[in-house]
Amino acid sequence: MTNLLEKLARYTVRPQPKEARLPARVIVVPLGGDLAVGFARAKRLLPEPVRLVGMGVTLRNEWPAWVASAENLWLTELGAYWVGEEIEPTAELRGAFRDYCNRVLDGAFGKDVPGDVLYPALTIRVHRDTFDLRTIAVALVAHHKGHRVEVVGGRWDDVDQRVRTPSVADRVKRAARQMVWPAAITTANGVAFAGALVHRTRIFKESARTRERVQALRAQSARRERPHDGDVWVALIPDLVRANKHVVESVGIPSLASGRLRGVLLIGTMKDGLRSETDLSSLKLESWQGLGPLLSHVEDLEVDQLVGPETWPQ
Repeated sequence: MTNLLEKLARYTVRPQPKEARLPARVIVVPLGGDLAVGFARAKRLLPEPVRLVGMGVTLRNEWPAWVASAENLWLTELGAYWVGEEIEPTAELRGAFRDYCNRVLDGAFGKDVPGDVLYPALTIRVHRDTFDLRTIAVALVAHHKGHRVEVVGGRWDDVDQRVRTPSVADRVKRAARQMVWPAAITTANGVAFAGALVHRTRIFKESARTRERVQALRAQSARRERPHDGDVWVALIPDLVRANKHVVESVGIPSLASGRLRGVLLIGTMKDGLRSETDLSSLKLESWQGLGPLLSHVEDLEVDQLVGPETWPQ
């Protein structure tokens, strides 16, 4: 707590530093919130001592004209409440996310625990801001325990739920959400699965010629009397030229010239045509243009793919 007190003293500005009792009213503007709303709320509460907390609140160019002469006003940077590591403050949140995944998606990943499978995506990608700000939220609420804290200028549920006593309506809404969410997640998963199935079916249909060509080249290679003795494979996207150029020129062509090139692995897609980085729609051209100079040598190489199934049963 000493570190927190030191940071609060260092990152707090009083426009008129006259003697006054410490404020018991705390106005918090969340990260990305509207500071103007916070200043307006503080002005309405003055001359009662008020602490306004927000990112950039101590910068004079953010102040309305009246702030410079305001008494009983404390302006504190939001980041001043960041103390210590985030491991301990986020422990409860991390456990809650894991429990939620396990409850809603029980059995969805076979023997794997849903919380273990989805934890990185949920915490790092979807809820990164919540985790980053949890340390600040915990310290802020703990330090101002017994004070009247309100969030304005934006939403910060992590703080609001800790300082506000939930009403009957809040409890009813929360119970309703807890009942609806599992069904909503299940429905969303079903829609996503159906969409993925349609997408994969379309791709499978569009890659028919490439699949047939790969199978033919694979069979031709198997019938070859003298097998390839090369030890180099190149992995190339068959319909992108520029993305493959450095591999073709620095590995493929030299290995072909030295007799070390054994084969080509098709990656990314098996759709026909040609794309560019600026136009990802396929042009109706000869297949595998992305192989560049190696395209004229595929009959003498082994060719396989790492894209997807080649038959419906697969």
